[in-house]
Amino acid sequence: MFPQLAEVTSLHLEKRGASPIQVEIGIKKGLPLFHLLGNASQSMKESRDRIRMAMEASGFSFPMDTIVVNLTPSHLAKKCAFLDLAIAIGILKATGQAKFSFPENTIILGSLSLNGNVLGERDLLPLLWFRNFSETDTVILPGSLRGEIIPQGNYIFLESLSDLSFPSTVEKTAKCEIPLIGEPEESWSSAFLSDSQSAALYQLCIAALGRHHTLLIGNPGEGKTMLAKMLSSLLPSWTKEEVESTFKGSLSTVLYGRALEVGKRPFRSPHHTCTEQSLVGGGTPIQPGEISLAQGGILFLDELGEFKEKSIESLREPMEEKRIHITRVNGKEILPADCMILGAMNPCPCGNYGSKKLCNCSHQRIRSYLRKLSGPFLDRICLVISLFSNDEKRKVQIKEKDMKQKLEDSFQFRQERMASESWKRKPNLIKEDLLEEYCKKYKINNFSFRKRRDWMSLSRTVADWNLSSEIEGKHFLEAFEMISSGSWLQEFC
Repeated sequence: MFPQLAEVTSLHLEKRGASPIQVEIGIKKGLPLFHLLGNASQSMKESRDRIRMAMEASGFSFPMDTIVVNLTPSHLAKKCAFLDLAIAIGILKATGQAKFSFPENTIILGSLSLNGNVLGERDLLPLLWFRNFSETDTVILPGSLRGEIIPQGNYIFLESLSDLSFPSTVEKTAKCEIPLIGEPEESWSSAFLSDSQSAALYQLCIAALGRHHTLLIGNPGEGKTMLAKMLSSLLPSWTKEEVESTFKGSLSTVLYGRALEVGKRPFRSPHHTCTEQSLVGGGTPIQPGEISLAQGGILFLDELGEFKEKSIESLREPMEEKRIHITRVNGKEILPADCMILGAMNPCPCGNYGSKKLCNCSHQRIRSYLRKLSGPFLDRICLVISLFSNDEKRKVQIKEKDMKQKLEDSFQFRQERMASESWKRKPNLIKEDLLEEYCKKYKINNFSFRKRRDWMSLSRTVADWNLSSEIEGKHFLEAFEMISSGSWLQEFC
């Protein structure tokens, strides 16, 4: 006797998008067995008892024959439980118990509880956002997602399997975009800083505006970590273009570390004992590291001098390329890494070098401590901000609301400028002859090519901070003063 066959379609989320999964059902006379084929995980194989109980609780009969479920393509590892509903509906179609008729191009998503209720957490939403549906596609979803923001399409919402006994209506949703979470509450309303700390915060804001890699170096207790955390609450809001590119073009950030909604820009602060792989990514399967999870925000490396030298050196390529290529035996991935690297460290092992306290470190010991930061790594650091202890009083009041608004206005001005036709390909374009003029005027011949490029980029960012469409001489001079302030560190390294 020929087996009873049926086929339905579901979705599976992987790093390159939401790919269709064909759920093939075959039922034949034989022992009451349930075979789940197609590279299904052990957790998925538990669904057979769940599906049987859900079908019987909903008034349907579960066939006491040999049931074979094949999930194609078989080379994809299936780990989620969102195929429960598709398998159950496939069994109902194969046994002729399905009295309903769905449109041809129907995609089924949802898991089942033992009482037959159709479940679906918000983890289902990426499957919808990363799949381009056609006008003829219809998606069956759990009823709990009816109130969520979902992309435009045709949907049928099911509360339980028993709803399949009644005619279903197709609901159409209007076009919408990836949801944005409201800005979080202020973490600090105002703060009193010294003149040095105020100047450092100003430079950090400019660095955040242009995502220039920065190093804070100074004695313990001078506010390096405090300023970094203050900066995290000043970061500007996401733009629609960034949302599309970061969350729709880079699925790894959704799969490993972020929800679908876009809220505050990330501020990642790994401990200094973290490994090279946790920083830049890797493993089997390949997973993104901290530098990828900080996409669009800040990767803060506190106590940079205590990080393993190999971990620090692994950041050199992504700092330059704004992305990282990871190749393993079982595959390769290109992960995003467009973030601001912000490091903080002491000037010596005891931390008292340059302060009024006695430093017990020898010159050789200081050199050994600072040489964890190699010359090529430091060459990629655009700004070095020094914070050494002094007798300054904290009398400068900084209001978070004012600083955040200033950074937001500058960021919007920068986005509008870069959106213009002349800046699309070279957002940091600066006339070379003007740069050469200033190099000759101030006898600047010790900058590497990368430092000269950083100077150009920083000058453009300073102009954006001042809402200037043209780079003026004062912007060049201010950028030069900022970028050359860390030249003393090269003497040790």
